[in-house]
Amino acid sequence: MVSRVKYIIFRKCFLHISHDEQKERFRSRLQTARKQWKVEEAGFTDRKLWPQFQTAYEKILSSASTVDAPWYIVPEDRKWYRDVGIAGIVLSTLRSMNPMTPRPEIDLRKFCLTLHSSK
Repeated sequence: MVSRVKYIIFRKCFLHISHDEQKERFRSRLQTARKQWKVEEAGFTDRKLWPQFQTAYEKILSSASTVDAPWYIVPEDRKWYRDVGIAGIVLSTLRSMNPMTPRPEIDLRKFCLTLHSSK
């Protein structure tokens, strides 16, 4: 039996949307029938607390970010940019892990001989 070391790497992404973009998305949801299901009153009332939310996010993200589990603040105003940013974080993490295909746990020569000798 082969012993394998298993571990988990955490990468936390905070998707940050600007105040202006949030307003535009709210406007779009109100004007587009297929998006209206996303409209919630809390979104509009919470928007009034934007400065307090930003202060809270700064405190939480700076205190909860560590070398082993960092927070990445990813701009989300443009979804394609968000996607590229997250893909870059994932790719960089995978490269740092240097993943390898595991070696088989069986004797492949024995398996090949068995396979060739069977009908």
